[in-house]
Amino acid sequence: MIDDVTAAASLVAFGLRPKTLPGREPAYRSLVTRHRDDDAFAALVTAVAEGLGLRVLDVDAESGIVLSALHGSVFELRLDQYARQTRTGERRDVEKVLHGVIFLAAAALAFPRPADLANDQYTGRVSVAEVDTMAREVARVLRERANGTDPEADAPRLERVWRAYARRPESQSTKDGRVAPDSTRGMVARALRYLADQGLLVPVPGD
Repeated sequence: MIDDVTAAASLVAFGLRPKTLPGREPAYRSLVTRHRDDDAFAALVTAVAEGLGLRVLDVDAESGIVLSALHGSVFELRLDQYARQTRTGERRDVEKVLHGVIFLAAAALAFPRPADLANDQYTGRVSVAEVDTMAREVARVLRERANGTDPEADAPRLERVWRAYARRPESQSTKDGRVAPDSTRGMVARALRYLADQGLLVPVPGD
């Protein structure tokens, strides 16, 4: 029984290293296979994960074990922890919302369409420019819909969000020639790097 618990914990530990994949790690691949074939072991993995404040979303031979943090877990990353900590007051609140908009735009671009699912060769791709352009296009559409009117009663902050994104400079350089981190493209670049660090995106050299 102790060996089973150790094996279950090992599988969960692999899931906490998002860049490690079963195809590259024999021990990981063996545990994924056991999870698929042994219902009792699969239940034990779920219990170990829940004890650590994690939820098992999926386990497969390609991606391995995919985990998410439960609310209040030590593994939970809140948006206010991710966003820049140097901001205070309303400016900080706006910046957190802008980061949320960026993640939504990236997810919308990366999510496969029905036609993509029918294509075995499909590989989704996103770029800093594409994510920023999509967010700005949404802001443009919302501006046209607003047409000078107040936001809807059930979404009083909607207008403020798109205006905040549209006002933020798309790209500006720092003194050393880098893209300013508080420009929208600087924020998008940070978001995509974070997703890559979590194993959710694979960087393409030169892109």
